[in-house]
Amino acid sequence: GLRDAATADYVMFLFPPGISPYIAYAYINWWASFYSDTWGGSVSAHMHEVGHNFGLAHSGEFDEEYGDQSSYMGYSYLSIGWPAMCYHGGQHRSLGWYSTHTTEIAASDFVSGQNELVDLFAFTDVQALSAGDPVIIKLDVANAGYALYLQYNKAEAHNSGVVESANLVTVVQDALNTPAYQQSWKVASLGEGASYDDNLRVKVCSLDVVGSVDV
Repeated sequence: GLRDAATADYVMFLFPPGISPYIAYAYINWWASFYSDTWGGSVSAHMHEVGHNFGLAHSGEFDEEYGDQSSYMGYSYLSIGWPAMCYHGGQHRSLGWYSTHTTEIAASDFVSGQNELVDLFAFTDVQALSAGDPVIIKLDVANAGYALYLQYNKAEAHNSGVVESANLVTVVQDALNTPAYQQSWKVASLGEGASYDDNLRVKVCSLDVVGSVDV
């Protein structure tokens, strides 16, 4: 009786002060989310809790469960209309938003010393890209039980206010098979010339803030 499924996919409930002990909460893979007092005006709180409705778990960094500030599934901010940002590469893949713009690479496909150069484009530019141009790279790390997801975190358009890792390639450790409700971790933010090692080496060979990244 609280939702007309014919007219609303998701419903947000706003509580007056003193009703809820939480600033906000939501149920996983369900339609309802709940907000306390002024947090009802927080765009990041909305996107975080609705992310739970979508089936997304928290995104952390440095052992802090909410520490990844490049994704709405990290910390929320008590601000109306800010920050304009989105989710990380693993979460985008879980949502299926860029399924035709995802490249998958398995560590088992490589022999020692072998390299592969891949162009990585900004997800904010997806509408201008050709079919198959990747905005997400999934790296299946050998025998690790997880995957690494690379995304060029270009600070423009709906990602213009991203709090952390702006205009860098984010490397996130997330579920090997998505969608899956699993805590993810941002393990690196790479600029030009920087690299990250996890059974294979990821290196940003060149970075063009206007265009794409060579990884």
